[in-house]
Amino acid sequence: MIKTKTVESGDGVLTRQVACWIRKSAVVTIVIALFAMAALAPGVRAQIATADIVGTVTDASGAVIPAAKVVATGIETGLAYPGQSAADGNFDLTQLPVGHYRLTITKEGFKTFNVADVGVTIGERLRQDVKLEIGAASQTVEVQAEGVQLQTDSATVQSTIEEHQVQDLPLEGRNFAQLVQLVPGATDYVGGTFSNGNALDDRRRGSAVSVNGFLGTENNFMIDGMDNNERFIGTTVVKPSIEAIGEVKVITNTFSAEMSRANGAGVSFITKGGSNQLHGSAFEFFRNQALDARLPMLAYTAPKQATRQNNFGASVGGPIKKNKTFFFGDFESYLLYSGALATSTVPLQGEAAGDFTGIAASSSVAQVVIYDPLTTAACATCSSKFTRTPFPNFMIPQSRIDPIAAKILSTFYPLPNQMGVAGGAGASVGPGNFLLANNYIFDPARDQHDNTMDERVDHRFSDKDSFYARYSFNHTTTISPPSLPIVTPGFDPGSSNYTVQSNDNAQLNNVYTINPRMVLLTQASYSRWSNDATGGGYRVNEGQKLGIPGVNNDGRFGRWAFAEFTDVYAIESEFNKLVTGATA
Repeated sequence: MIKTKTVESGDGVLTRQVACWIRKSAVVTIVIALFAMAALAPGVRAQIATADIVGTVTDASGAVIPAAKVVATGIETGLAYPGQSAADGNFDLTQLPVGHYRLTITKEGFKTFNVADVGVTIGERLRQDVKLEIGAASQTVEVQAEGVQLQTDSATVQSTIEEHQVQDLPLEGRNFAQLVQLVPGATDYVGGTFSNGNALDDRRRGSAVSVNGFLGTENNFMIDGMDNNERFIGTTVVKPSIEAIGEVKVITNTFSAEMSRANGAGVSFITKGGSNQLHGSAFEFFRNQALDARLPMLAYTAPKQATRQNNFGASVGGPIKKNKTFFFGDFESYLLYSGALATSTVPLQGEAAGDFTGIAASSSVAQVVIYDPLTTAACATCSSKFTRTPFPNFMIPQSRIDPIAAKILSTFYPLPNQMGVAGGAGASVGPGNFLLANNYIFDPARDQHDNTMDERVDHRFSDKDSFYARYSFNHTTTISPPSLPIVTPGFDPGSSNYTVQSNDNAQLNNVYTINPRMVLLTQASYSRWSNDATGGGYRVNEGQKLGIPGVNNDGRFGRWAFAEFTDVYAIESEFNKLVTGATA
């Protein structure tokens, strides 16, 4: 399926193709999985949104214990995730939401074994071997915690930024992309990219990160285990609020099939859900020109550039029904009003009318001479082999100036406001010691409103069936000012632009435990990327106003505008089975 990206300009309409990706049909996948489950080998899958707890149950002599009941109970939610050891003693609790669990193992004739707090992070495959002691089930062996173990059940090279790091680390603009830069081999990408916040295609805070020397567009972004990539410019579709991010996993080598489209890094982040405790947050961060240092190129008498940055929001999560249904939601707004100092070259007073009196080429030349091009004649004795006659009094006659050119000079450009240093070596100055080049400084403001929202509901139908739904969106409006002021209404000489960007992502996820050794995951997501941008002077027939015939007559008139969108549909199902005799 193909969508299109259309670009309008004064020269016509340009169309770019943007792929709309459909990964798999859930119905077909589920049917195949159900019919083939008996033949499936145990899946040691690289988790990208959940975690596993695996282990082997043995007795004091080291003999394996089959059919032991294994239950992981969420400490914050109270939800139980049951499992059972196979004939070889191995158990595999898969598709566990990231968090902390109380692990309980019971078997008739043995004491109950409890691990008070087992924490698992995104993508982790934690091994927790258990040695049961002979005794009554009413007797309990309590293990408070165990030391950090080496990761022996996965070869993936990865780093995890945990929830406390996400919440506590200082981030400029609360931009999640800076978290990715914490991992070894990652750095801010300063090369040309559409996702650095300065391109028309994506005006949001930049998300370009270079990992292991690859380009900033060569990463794969996942949200809650599903696709989160814009396919045309290689950036992220939705950027959730820091308040909504539970953990971030960055894979830098040995990619699994789910992350294999990445050359640089596979970046997977999960969103928060609610718990049995009502909790929330509220925040406000700000900065302004009073707190900022002066720009080095700013004259000491000039005021500081206007800067106002406000970043505020709130989040709340808790139970709808204890131990069964939970909610979480957040809203964040980022408002930026900042100066955008620009230096330009504009005509000196009198130049537009053809008067070059008093304009010097350098400190050693008192007056620049303006020659009449129509008087060009051959000159055998001249080094250049040609000669021309100067205009009288260093002035171009009004009859020789094209009226359209005169109108452009008088309509588009203000008078210079940047003083030069008279008599400097090589300096070109005019009346009042204005420099001929870089003689105008303009300090307009860039205005951006960026709103983010995330909403999630988790529900437990039964001990075998868990479900959640999430919706996230970003809406960004950016006004980029021109490099020169608009002298005459309808004429924009400095290429201002106005962009409206809307990004959406919705996801459904269901985990069904068929029996203690069989788990079926089904999930679906939809992402929408939409961006509309217009340049200053759009739909203004500048050619007609200036008196230039035959241009901008196609109905769109001058300048440019474009609209782009990408739709991504993803439907997946995954079947996990622990087979007797296999190694977990």
